[in-house]
Amino acid sequence: MPTTTRHVYVVDASGAEPGFKLEHDYDLTSVVPQGDKIISALPDWNGLLWFASTGGVVGTVDMASGRIKSDDTGEHNGNSFAVDDDGGVYVVTDAALYRFQAGSDGTPRAVWRQVYDNTGEQKPGQSQHGSGTTPTIMDGGLVSITDNADPMNVVVYKRGLQVSGSRLVCKQPVFEKGASATDNSLIAAGRSMVVENNYGYSGPAAVESGGTTTPGIERVDIERDGTGCHKVWHSGEISPTVVPKLSLGSGLVYAYTKPAEQPGGADGWYLTALDFRTGATRWSKLTGEGLGYNNNYAPVTIGPDGTAYVGTLGGLVAVRDASAPPQGLGGKRALIDDRLDGTKPRLKMRLTRLRHARVRVTVGGADAAHIARVDLKLGNRRLGSDTSAPFGRTFSLRGVSRSRVHALRALVALDDGTHVKLKRLLGAR
Repeated sequence: MPTTTRHVYVVDASGAEPGFKLEHDYDLTSVVPQGDKIISALPDWNGLLWFASTGGVVGTVDMASGRIKSDDTGEHNGNSFAVDDDGGVYVVTDAALYRFQAGSDGTPRAVWRQVYDNTGEQKPGQSQHGSGTTPTIMDGGLVSITDNADPMNVVVYKRGLQVSGSRLVCKQPVFEKGASATDNSLIAAGRSMVVENNYGYSGPAAVESGGTTTPGIERVDIERDGTGCHKVWHSGEISPTVVPKLSLGSGLVYAYTKPAEQPGGADGWYLTALDFRTGATRWSKLTGEGLGYNNNYAPVTIGPDGTAYVGTLGGLVAVRDASAPPQGLGGKRALIDDRLDGTKPRLKMRLTRLRHARVRVTVGGADAAHIARVDLKLGNRRLGSDTSAPFGRTFSLRGVSRSRVHALRALVALDDGTHVKLKRLLGAR
């Protein structure tokens, strides 16, 4: 964890007795100057610790040797950052979105930089004069942010080291001109994104005595062919500052809301659930009233049993379903066999034997219109992927053992971000 004195602490909380123990103290004052502060610290997929400062310093710490390396963008940064499993570290400053990569000695290197639209204004509801979103890693080699245009856009980029054509995939305006801002990361599920409007939150006093902020939660989807994006739905719920979350198990988007019209000008705060498919409000539960229940930018966090937790100015709120919905995660990856509305997807895998020991496999069914991608394997042999209908592959059985039955598997990604696994047994006759 970063400290206010430009250090990073490693703290152990695993002892038999409750409590904390300082394991290590990394001093970053040699690269983060006086007056600057560390805004975030995260490990990459190789175990190298990265950090970013509000003044624009991006750096790494080798936690074994204590070696510190850094690069100064010279651009203010009001957000955390994101890492992918391909060595990319994505930092958005008030000026641009960067992909950093660590050199052989751990030195951060900016491999690309993308300037986004920016009015230069610090809108009420943002803590900086640029994008208010931590970059969000998406499937298909993409990364998304919001810009600081008027109205604000959801913007999607290709995150590869080298790309063909434009790195920009699309940008989609959200909310109204003169009333759009967010200071929270996007939700991403498959090719869908959910964004919340924080416009008007200048601090806790803005939502006292019956006050609240500008409405809006919206879903934006990338087109199937990857050439643009469009708005899917708009909700009029008012969520002043929370980092909303999507449960793939229940199919609900959880927000923390403060409605404008409350009896007697009350200051009630609610955990509110939206249908991911339609944006309709499914339910809203009062957690409490007054300043102590203001979350002030803390997120909704969903526990493994479906409990939703929200940190507030007065403490911690926990909300549980009277009857817990199925989570569908199996304690592993979020690969679920049910669609987000709770029904089984109607999909099937069809095999057609061709001449010369060839087989054609296709994936279809009544819900084929919702398929975004199909990955096929025969045993441990990868047959390939398909992102357009008809979804399938033709492959040869030459060299495949005739004495065994082989498993043909299809991992099907649907357009709502869920995945379905199909399996057929195949003999090499």
